[in-house]
Amino acid sequence: MKLYVIALLVLLVGCGPSAQEKRANSPECLAAKNQAAERKAKAESLNLEITLKNDERRQQLENLRLEDQIAELQGRPIKNRKAEALLESAISTNEMLLKYDMESTSTSIDQYLIQSACEIPREKPAN
Repeated sequence: MKLYVIALLVLLVGCGPSAQEKRANSPECLAAKNQAAERKAKAESLNLEITLKNDERRQQLENLRLEDQIAELQGRPIKNRKAEALLESAISTNEMLLKYDMESTSTSIDQYLIQSACEIPREKPAN
């Protein structure tokens, strides 16, 4: 009978959540994951906003170029070159921003924060 009780206790103790599982479900871990998800959503929203703004600027640029072509064909002076250059500069700046955005940096920072909050620190072996 004692052996049966001991075996039952061993099974019950062994079936409980591990320390790692407890840490993964801790409020600190869940908060770190939520903050990372919020930052990612904000970055994606900002990238979409920049992309849409670039599309609008490309349309403005095309309209200015068409006006200049019409003016050139009619023998009138071309007057939109500066505005075209400014739009081209803004478009290329935004494209570089999208290409080299800080998402990769914030992703690695978020991964570190999640790891710090969700994993049990490993003890260093004593020398």
